[in-house]
Amino acid sequence: MKQDFFDFPKLVESTHSPAKIHYQIGEFQTQPSCALVIPTNCDGVATLGMLADMNARFAYNQQIYQAACANHSVRIGEVLSVKNPQGPPLEPYFIINAAVKRHWDDELTLENLAEALEALVVEVDRLGLSCVSLPVWDNKTTLPFKAVNDLFESILLKLPYVEWHIFTQKQCFEETND
Repeated sequence: MKQDFFDFPKLVESTHSPAKIHYQIGEFQTQPSCALVIPTNCDGVATLGMLADMNARFAYNQQIYQAACANHSVRIGEVLSVKNPQGPPLEPYFIINAAVKRHWDDELTLENLAEALEALVVEVDRLGLSCVSLPVWDNKTTLPFKAVNDLFESILLKLPYVEWHIFTQKQCFEETND
């Protein structure tokens, strides 16, 4: 079942903290943020779609990510943070690779997504970040958007004082309304 994205929330605020989730259409790589989160696999394969685009822009991240995969140190539900070697004031300061699949062709599951989000919150807190951009994990997913959105809200809003920018491509909105 595909989600009707015309009901996509624009802003969700926590009732317990200043944390916010901003839902946006567009390329998450262009949002000024302290960190960009890349949904990855444990194979080190990143030659298609969004991952290929990220490799072109952040080649240093790809080298570190592939080496970590070759050493079998990338596991589902874990994150790998890579600091921007050019340093401030260039953004993002970090690329955070969040493993959500074992193999690039595997289906995304709510369990894997929840594990990755929990690890992401711990890492964002450890790094002291205030603004993070990420995609809606997998534009080809068959997961119901409500379930994915519920995970975002229940996990990401635990971290006070962080603004989360969650992106999907406009094309995704149009395709899901058939």
